[in-house]
Amino acid sequence: MRKPYAALIAMLMMTLSFATPAFAINLAPSVELASVSIPLEYAPADIEIVRVVDYERNEVRASVFEKSSGSIIESYSETPDIPLRTLESIQSSSDGEWSNYNMVMQKTRTIASPNGKNVSTIVWAEVNITAGQSWGQIERVNATGQNAQSGSYSLESPHTYSQTTRFPTNTISIGYQGTVLVTNSNSLGISFGGAQLAGFSVSGSASSTWYARKFYSSSVSMDLMIRG
Repeated sequence: MRKPYAALIAMLMMTLSFATPAFAINLAPSVELASVSIPLEYAPADIEIVRVVDYERNEVRASVFEKSSGSIIESYSETPDIPLRTLESIQSSSDGEWSNYNMVMQKTRTIASPNGKNVSTIVWAEVNITAGQSWGQIERVNATGQNAQSGSYSLESPHTYSQTTRFPTNTISIGYQGTVLVTNSNSLGISFGGAQLAGFSVSGSASSTWYARKFYSSSVSMDLMIRG
């Protein structure tokens, strides 16, 4: 007679063999999108990555969670200008099929969290790629930019640019910087004192008009994924 746990394990293995989950949880120190992977600077044991393939919206999304707090540290998305299923077919094709396409990568980065409210910038880059099975190259960066994630604050002098100047290549880096501005009229409930505690440079009076600014500067790298 088979032991109960042996039968249970057999059932689980059969389930995993045929399941096609809508999302997957990955603990690797990089985010894999549709065409590119994003190296992360966090310790693998400290984060959890949730990746979603959304065929309806034609994008791949990934969120990086801090395990200790359960909060999202960063989030990413990639939207190609060809259908995801077509891109997947090209990446797995063995008959020499290839394509040239544009894709937009977005990164949402939290600058600070005054009063527990995330103040974030959305960095984006449109990239041109030529790829087939087991080969590919990034031809150029078409455009870059930034947007505030919420209308409750704004970005002053945002600057987004390609740090990579030689093409074609398999790796690019996008630099970004700016100053986030929060005022007393914000609708998020951010207070004068909360902004100060979050490292903002605050001017004005807590009892009247005030302005809180915080400078940021960073970069995001993208490695073209070559699927064998």
